[in-house]
Amino acid sequence: MSSAREPDDRHERWIAAAREQFERAGSDAVRLGGSSNPVPLHDVRAGGALSPRALSARALPTLPGYDDLRALHRGGQGIVYQAVQQTTGRTVAIKVLREGPFAGPADRLRFEREVSILAHLNHRGIVGILDRGEASGVHYLVMDFVEGRALDRHAFENGLPLVERLKLFIKVCDAVSAAHLRGVIHRDLKPGNILVDAAGEPRVLDFGLAKSAADDSCDEPAATRTGQFVGSLAWASPEQAMGRHAEVDIRSDVYSLGVILYHLMTHQMPYATACDLDQALTNIRSAEPVRPCTLCREIDADLETIVLKSLAKEPGRRYQSVGELSRDIARALRGEPIEARRDSSWYVLSRTLRRHRLTVSIVAGFVVLCATSAIAMSVLYARSQKLVGELGVATADAQKEAAKAKRVSQFAQGMLSGIDPARAGAMDKQLMRSVLDEAAAKVDSDLADSPEVEAAIRNTIGKAYQAISEFPAAKRHLDKALAIRREQLGETHADTLESMDSLATLLIDMALYREAEILCQKIVDARTASIGLDHEATLLAMSNLSEAIAVQGHFANAAELDRKVLALRTQLLGPEHPHTLTSMNNLASNLMWLQQFDEAESLYLKVIATEKHVKGEYHPHTLRTMSNLGLMYQEQLKMDEAEKWHRETLARRLQAMGENHLDTFESQANLAIVLRAKGQVAEAETMLRKLEESERRVLGPKHPFLGSTLFVLASIHARRGEFTEAVELLNEVVAVYESSLSPTHIKMQTTLIALGTCYARMGKYLDAERILLTGYETLQGRADVSSDWRESSIRYLVNLYEEWDKAEPSSGKAEKAAHWRAMLPPPTSTTAPGS
Repeated sequence: MSSAREPDDRHERWIAAAREQFERAGSDAVRLGGSSNPVPLHDVRAGGALSPRALSARALPTLPGYDDLRALHRGGQGIVYQAVQQTTGRTVAIKVLREGPFAGPADRLRFEREVSILAHLNHRGIVGILDRGEASGVHYLVMDFVEGRALDRHAFENGLPLVERLKLFIKVCDAVSAAHLRGVIHRDLKPGNILVDAAGEPRVLDFGLAKSAADDSCDEPAATRTGQFVGSLAWASPEQAMGRHAEVDIRSDVYSLGVILYHLMTHQMPYATACDLDQALTNIRSAEPVRPCTLCREIDADLETIVLKSLAKEPGRRYQSVGELSRDIARALRGEPIEARRDSSWYVLSRTLRRHRLTVSIVAGFVVLCATSAIAMSVLYARSQKLVGELGVATADAQKEAAKAKRVSQFAQGMLSGIDPARAGAMDKQLMRSVLDEAAAKVDSDLADSPEVEAAIRNTIGKAYQAISEFPAAKRHLDKALAIRREQLGETHADTLESMDSLATLLIDMALYREAEILCQKIVDARTASIGLDHEATLLAMSNLSEAIAVQGHFANAAELDRKVLALRTQLLGPEHPHTLTSMNNLASNLMWLQQFDEAESLYLKVIATEKHVKGEYHPHTLRTMSNLGLMYQEQLKMDEAEKWHRETLARRLQAMGENHLDTFESQANLAIVLRAKGQVAEAETMLRKLEESERRVLGPKHPFLGSTLFVLASIHARRGEFTEAVELLNEVVAVYESSLSPTHIKMQTTLIALGTCYARMGKYLDAERILLTGYETLQGRADVSSDWRESSIRYLVNLYEEWDKAEPSSGKAEKAAHWRAMLPPPTSTTAPGS
């Protein structure tokens, strides 16, 4: 089983503008902003939206003149409700501005700006404003209610032909162009903000991030100043993604429409954005789209030219207005010459050469910058704070410099912690390890007198080491960070719990499952007491606890906890949120081991389809779920289906993560087991020998992954009659599992049964009897053990006593064989597992 874990996601809000921050050291604090941020990697709550707990606990507002409120959507600015207007009986949509500690002047300014913008827009393709007001301190905006589906869903689910999709897109362009003519730039155009109503007419909505083209920079809220991302990443223009707000104009909306057009025409995105955030930003800035005509034969040269011109990286090379874009599509549909011209071959070649010439130096230089800046800026901040404390007073300049050092330190830590498993496999790990080693040495020498800063940096470095599977180094830093925070802040402080979270996930990776479970339970208890059960931080700890329980073989307990977390996350975050999908996947995995295959399969297929759409086909979470579905088919002995899923997963993990990643090891082992079961033993053994060597080198001699690999190799030796070799390997497997698993874990018990079977074939009957009887007793009545394994434990005893009777006739072993044979079900079973 492979379970997902959601890492601490706060660094994602820093990474988007990190490079700009280092170039513009004096700019304001950087964070992701916006009412909709579809960064699919982790749980990024755009713009500091209300916490899940606050959303859950918050009662429906009472708004005079409106009844039957029902929450439709929770976004960065607030909550949108469906309601009924008392005076007319019409159904309306009401956006209620968020309240509480996360609300601020910027939110109010954006809200007022949206009201002002909508009041001046009057177009059939734009959702109109009906009313606004304030009740009991709650600000709200009443709009037309549109019952419909997102633009892409409407087009794809109705199977619209390409021509009809283009006609629908022209109507969208007309609405956006009308806003532009009023001086309004939308800045968050995406299919989800364009609903198609029952009459098939598109309606553009959510002007929460819109601004007037005449706005001065001084009127811009602090949350959207230079260096900060505003919008929805997958659909954003390069200038938006890089936080260059002074460059955002109507051509930025043209670019977003170009992404939508490409998606409508090809069913795909022009480049990958369902990946780690830094790579997504790089792709938006420099990746050239795949030629649309290679993805859809209906797309001719003119249509391809139109969409690629819309997606030009430089604004000056795009259509200069949405009207121009719309008119060219109309010309193409009529068969008339279009105005757009293709980029010259020299221009394309020069861009390609420039892009590849810089690749290596950018990657290496940026990694070094992350680590050295994290330490240097942290030292600067610590010293600034110490100086302020010693003097007892700080000048305005000193305070400003200290604040700036703190921000840059946070950005650098965020970039360093942005190393994730998917990126680590594909990058130069030796370079990353070297950089981390230098950073660690600098912490030891420069931060001894600033314990809280030291703890923050060590926590970040520890997680970065973990991402590249350097577990001993990771544990050293995470242990130290936790010890410092416990001493300085106390056991229940949020930063202390953060360190405990980091350490718990590492302990799971290191197969120290019981230690991880104890630590996770402490975190759950502390967070439940301080912030409540229905807070995402608490649910994260509960999810990690479930994983720690499941890997020890207690699948029923883990499944019960998963159901609880899934229900709360669905309510708080929605059914397609990455953390909700994680809980669904974890529940399916535990149901699989509990033999509840129908429900597990349904959950897996639902998660895979959603993750491919939301996160991308190569995202680690998508691949994890595909792997788990293959395991379920494997458990059901549907080996052809299992081989198909395992081969596809392995190919994608090798490409996305590299050959020495834990997930890649898992896929190789799964595929080898299936090949062995199908009789393709030579291919399986070759794969397993290579895998054993890699696991010993990367993971060490006591990791359970190595135990699983050795177990399958032992089974191959046993099938060839090489029992001495099999016993030697199985004894090593027992030693591995004794150091990492509980004595009753299913893997430990199946290994012992296999060992007993080999002893029987070697004539060591007393040893075999002792082990097999113990194994049979241990497996009875357990929900986490399949009927195949329980039947196999009986069959092995029958075989033992039959062999023993042949060697020692008239010793009573024939009667024992008959006794156990009578306990077998009718002979319809297939080859015993693990045999």
